[in-house]
Amino acid sequence: MRTPGLECSRSRWSFCLLWRKASLTHPMRRNNRYDLCFVSGLWLLSSANIAEIGRRSLGLDYGFRRVGVAVSVGFAPRPLGCLPNAHRVPDDQGSRRVKVSERGKKKAADVFPVKLIERILEIACREAADQIVVGLPLHSDGMESVQSRETRVFAKCLAKATTLPVYLWDERFSTQQALANLEANEIHSRKRIEREIDAESACVILSEFYEYHGACAELVQVSDAELQRLDRTDTEATDETVTR
Repeated sequence: MRTPGLECSRSRWSFCLLWRKASLTHPMRRNNRYDLCFVSGLWLLSSANIAEIGRRSLGLDYGFRRVGVAVSVGFAPRPLGCLPNAHRVPDDQGSRRVKVSERGKKKAADVFPVKLIERILEIACREAADQIVVGLPLHSDGMESVQSRETRVFAKCLAKATTLPVYLWDERFSTQQALANLEANEIHSRKRIEREIDAESACVILSEFYEYHGACAELVQVSDAELQRLDRTDTEATDETVTR
């Protein structure tokens, strides 16, 4: 994953390099204290303060059926529930398709989820969010998955619809951590776990985002060509809704 674009001044980088030189020559280097400080300094530079305490972030755990939502200012993330993702339904082959007529057999990734994004932006406005963090579901080896590719399209649609910065964050194992959190809170009912797991996963995403200072978060950027394509699919999806 790439780090969001940032421009560090030469003075800051010079200071960072001098810091590293001191860590290599200092007699206490064997304790790794200075190496640890150097790594922390690099994190601070690479994150560009996108995950500083007090900066309000809306976290999203995007799924084919539901989208978990949470909010945080750097500590004690608060779950906000789930939004239904009505555009996605499984077909007989296990892939995901949109509920449209025979004329519009489009894959899920080709349709702009207008109502879902409107709901998300309403919540972002209500919670006075400064940025949006979307979990990116990768395989355990870091490779892209079918869901991660659709999540990227969703994030681009979201970035197109708002002026808030939208970031993608590696959410591997967030569901397992969310399940452990629910069990730690003595939530064992299957129905309740199913109802709360997505929002809890969004909390885990935000916790890790702030814990690592946003390092390696990917800023979602939409090119002009992608904007035109998203505008076109947005219009087609709206027309399809009207005909239904």
